[in-house]
Amino acid sequence: MDAAFSSVIIESMSDGVLVLDFHGRISHINPAGLNLLCLRVEDVHDRAYVQLFMEEPENDAFNDILIRGIQEREPRLYQEVPFRRRDGRLLDLAVTTSFLRIEDGKWGIPGIVAVFKDITEFKALERARQRVLDHLSHELRTPLSVAAASLKMLKILPGQQRTMDRLTRNLKRLQDIQMAVDDIVRTKVAAHLPHGETELQALKLRPVIERVAAAIPGLSSHRQVKLRIEVSEDPYALMNEAVVEEGLMSLVKNAIENTPDGGTVTVSLERSNDGVALRVRDTGVGITEESRKQIFGGFYHARETDFYSTKKPFDFDAGGKSLELLKLRMFADAYRFRVACESTRCIHLSGEDATCPGVISECSHVQDAAECARAGGTAFTLVFPIAPNP
Repeated sequence: MDAAFSSVIIESMSDGVLVLDFHGRISHINPAGLNLLCLRVEDVHDRAYVQLFMEEPENDAFNDILIRGIQEREPRLYQEVPFRRRDGRLLDLAVTTSFLRIEDGKWGIPGIVAVFKDITEFKALERARQRVLDHLSHELRTPLSVAAASLKMLKILPGQQRTMDRLTRNLKRLQDIQMAVDDIVRTKVAAHLPHGETELQALKLRPVIERVAAAIPGLSSHRQVKLRIEVSEDPYALMNEAVVEEGLMSLVKNAIENTPDGGTVTVSLERSNDGVALRVRDTGVGITEESRKQIFGGFYHARETDFYSTKKPFDFDAGGKSLELLKLRMFADAYRFRVACESTRCIHLSGEDATCPGVISECSHVQDAAECARAGGTAFTLVFPIAPNP
């Protein structure tokens, strides 16, 4: 890329950009960086970062990122830190660092680039949501325990077995919600731990895939959905094994529940441009564009409430609380991987409330599984950092 063109891009970025040489001196800061850190051009001219940021104890985490880059040549892919500006305002910053490379006969590494953005409002909203989740979990626990104990004491009257079964089933659903909220609260705590405390290891993903694949037939034996495994490459990835296994099981379950009998769910693993990509792809009904914006929010389902019901796990169109996808997104934040969703709504389902018969052979729009697969489907992808061989 042309140097002049690169400079124009940096100057026009809304994110702050700070460039340091390996002596800690500031060689460049863009206008957005000056504004975010409450600095003037004359403040940073021929100055070192220690002269600007080291006096404020609340900036220790920000300084640690710079120190590790300068002294230990250790870049940070992403980290959230507090920063106290000169005007007294405390910001939450998302910081990423990388090395500045310049070609001058040969490649060199003359400095480090820190890119940062203000996420203060976002973090305030996250803290508010966390308080709501924590309160919800606490408030649900006691009345559910009382209700469960009381239900066991009730005498079943003649002809009331169906009513009792319905009460038991819905109580179980509420208990599942309470447990899921507890899990989410614990996951949010993990997201704020230092990187080394989230138990990340350099591991291969194939064994995780094989364990999930071995468990699925027994859990979905009442369905006729084929599970296919494709592993083209299995490099070491930085991950938490238990978290990945739980997340993969959730994605496969979700895929089977949205795929009609006769369809296929494929779990694939490959090296991508930015890491190790674990993908769960189905030939199911797909998700509309509007729904894709909300699926990671929790307690969301695409269809109107009158059409919605919670069935048995792995049933077609089983419904659910969408908490598994919310938890997966939180796992991604806590355990340093990326999650993405791509989907095409089945072309034969015109709206959110259009229904699929759940069996390809009973669909009047397609002749076979291949034609059904071309009509729609969904792919969830988890991308993990590549790790050096242990």
